[in-house]
Amino acid sequence: MSVEVGLQPGDVVEGRYILLEELGRGPLFVVFRALQKRVNRHVILRAVAPAFKGNKGDSFFGDFEKEALLSSRLRHHNTVIFFDFGLTPEGTLYRVSEQLGGESLRVRLDREKILPLPQVVKIVRQIARSLGEAHSMGIVHAELRPESVILMNLQGEDDFVKVIAYGISALRAAVGLEPKNRPLVQTIVEAGLDPLSPGADVFGLGMIMYEMMVGLRPVMDGGTLKPPALPLQVESSLLGRVFRRATSYEAADRFEDGNAFLAALDGFEAQTEASRVVQVGRSAVNSKEMQALSRRDVEALDAQEPPRTNPGLRERKNPLEGEIGWRPPILSSSRRVRARRRVPIVGRRRERDDIMRVCAEVSGQRQGRVVLVGGGIGVGKTRLMR
Repeated sequence: MSVEVGLQPGDVVEGRYILLEELGRGPLFVVFRALQKRVNRHVILRAVAPAFKGNKGDSFFGDFEKEALLSSRLRHHNTVIFFDFGLTPEGTLYRVSEQLGGESLRVRLDREKILPLPQVVKIVRQIARSLGEAHSMGIVHAELRPESVILMNLQGEDDFVKVIAYGISALRAAVGLEPKNRPLVQTIVEAGLDPLSPGADVFGLGMIMYEMMVGLRPVMDGGTLKPPALPLQVESSLLGRVFRRATSYEAADRFEDGNAFLAALDGFEAQTEASRVVQVGRSAVNSKEMQALSRRDVEALDAQEPPRTNPGLRERKNPLEGEIGWRPPILSSSRRVRARRRVPIVGRRRERDDIMRVCAEVSGQRQGRVVLVGGGIGVGKTRLMR
């Protein structure tokens, strides 16, 4: 079912918004791209059908106004900015928010299926930040799904998240419309959660997280959602435990809101960074990295791991003295820099994400892949693969 509204491109709403084009329509709203005249700004205008009430004495207008005022309080940079709302003389309610570029997370998942785990963490973290602010104000999304997450390129930063459609679920309920994701709502209820609670938003975020990691939508099981098993390396990781807690049926195990979810993600990222072990030779460390290693760090790490020796490698004279085939001598323990430490991958982030995506696909599909990494000497192939 779609709505009919008495508005069309070219109309001017209350003398302030020029409707430029229709972007889509659903059971409750017709969405337009519009121009805000006074400030010459492009915005999104959602118009409600007059059939769903249309004067200031209606209960629906009261619900609409309440949700609009609540949405206007949200200020987090990962939440869509809400500008205005109103009622035309013809009885059409409307709300105005910022215009976003990019694509929805649903479009991304339909195209790429599985996202690399670092990308999953980046996206989920931003969604959790948006939810955290809303939950701290007593606001819930109640209809969180990949379609309500927009991924943008903002000033050179890829996958910058904007969460949209706060308050829409309450308006749909006010006019007796079905929720857009009824299986998710039924699953939330089965898990013992109020669909209009912060915990329900966290549960929905966990389901989004699952689809990004596995590349499959949770299957239906008697009207509710049932996620299949996670890939082994995800299930056994802290990230897998975060997912299990977010979607747990046990109240004591669940995150109470977006801020608790975000804190758990912080723990995952810290553990991931700490677990990156790279054996670094002196020639592989640049001057800035050398300065970052304090003498105490090197001595402590050397004490944990005995020096390595290679009987097949003998010290030879410096080639400047005339011998061909010289190799660097084995360094003593006091001079060797061999540390468990984080070594940044500079300029190879995209390649790293590609490799991790392939690894996730291999695990999820139980099907092998061959990855060839090429390049000249010193471009960072070994560090990338480590």
